[in-house]
Amino acid sequence: TVLTFIIVKETRSFLVGLATYKLSSLAIMISFILVFLTKTLDGLPRKLATLDFDVTPPLQQLIFACEEVGEMGIPIMFGIAIVASKSKY
Repeated sequence: TVLTFIIVKETRSFLVGLATYKLSSLAIMISFILVFLTKTLDGLPRKLATLDFDVTPPLQQLIFACEEVGEMGIPIMFGIAIVASKSKY
C-alpha cells in the first residue's frame, strides 16, 4: 500500500524529471531498464535451448558477464539517484 501511494504520488514528477533530463529521474529510469535487461539475460541460454537454439560457450560467457555487470549497475544507479535528488541536479 505504501509503494502504491508513492508510485501514484510521484509519477508526475518522475515523468517531468525525465522530460527535463533531471539526473535523479534518468538514473531511476536506467535502473528500471537494467532490471528488465538483466532479467531477460538471466538464464537466456537455457531458455533458448528449449527452442532448439544452441548457444556457444563463448556467447554464454558474454551473456553471463553482461548480466552480472548490469546487476551491479542497478544499485549504483539508485545511489546516483539518491545523491542527485539531494543536490541541485
